[in-house]
Amino acid sequence: MWDGKKYDCSKREYYRMRKLSDEMCAREGLTVIEHPKKRAPRLIYIAEKNGEPTKYNLMREAIDTALSVSTDIRDFVFAMKKQGYCMSFDSNRKYATIRSYSQKRGTRLYRLSEQYDSEAIFDRIYENFDYDRVNTERRFEDMFGRFEENWVYVHPPKKEYAKRREFYEWDLSRASVLEIYAVLFVHILDLAIETIALAIELILRETVMPRIVLEAEIKPLSPELKAASGFAKRCSEQVILMSQEKFKTTGEIREYISARELQIEEYKGYREHFRNKLRNAKDSKEIRKYSEKRDQCTNVLTALRQQKYVAQTILTDLSKVKGILKAEQNIQRENDPYEIANGYIIRDAKNEKESITK
Repeated sequence: MWDGKKYDCSKREYYRMRKLSDEMCAREGLTVIEHPKKRAPRLIYIAEKNGEPTKYNLMREAIDTALSVSTDIRDFVFAMKKQGYCMSFDSNRKYATIRSYSQKRGTRLYRLSEQYDSEAIFDRIYENFDYDRVNTERRFEDMFGRFEENWVYVHPPKKEYAKRREFYEWDLSRASVLEIYAVLFVHILDLAIETIALAIELILRETVMPRIVLEAEIKPLSPELKAASGFAKRCSEQVILMSQEKFKTTGEIREYISARELQIEEYKGYREHFRNKLRNAKDSKEIRKYSEKRDQCTNVLTALRQQKYVAQTILTDLSKVKGILKAEQNIQRENDPYEIANGYIIRDAKNEKESITK
């Protein structure tokens, strides 16, 4: 109202206004939010609300499991390590953090909620020690029994162990792209197929609606359901393309993308040619003929662009898939007493150095 210009609420102005608001609240004796939380994206919010395996939900689940069997902080850290997480309660740092061994950056515990910050964790550990120490320690030994060197000699490995060891020693750097994805899908199926099959059997037995949905072939339209099935669809498209083209290396995928780009440019030229013919056509037969040719080129271009896109997603997702499988190899070895007896060294992605498992 003084200069006729609109108010520019920049990021700097936002933080200045928030600081002024906190000062006013403190002066008037009102509550000041110490750790303001960022608003979670809608899909993540819905997934966490429904208890789906988001990053934070998996962390909470691991913490709950470790707290249910821990009577001191060393037990808790050990139990978290056995589940693939590194905890940091460094007194020189302002916040306690949690991260998986394959991650370089940690997540502050208070972001998981007040029930999972450092104070709440220590309170729950002390409760276990004060009220149910004997049973808690027994559960700890049953679930995360500490390794003793003589255990290996008393319990020699069975024949089946050799097959399990092959997974540890499998070199991802020498594996083909299709082999890497095949192993990923086997792991996912091992986790999901029994639960899904049982759930579908029970649902179809007790209700009518799922059968109606299956018979009517209803496709998802809501963004929430599309997002839930998006990753599975993306991986399926990648595996189908890899099995069709027999990709073994990333170089072959890049050559495939280059070939598709050349074909796309070629068919774009064909389509432009038929469009020009269509503009000058006057006879109805010629119009129909060139229209069909143009549409055929468009359909071919759509298929080529889709194939190129799927091939590009393989390249972008491959490092992530390798990281997932390396993390699985890491934590599997961490829980194998025979590997520990052989001097297994676990890698820490944050420090990029190795620490010997004890």
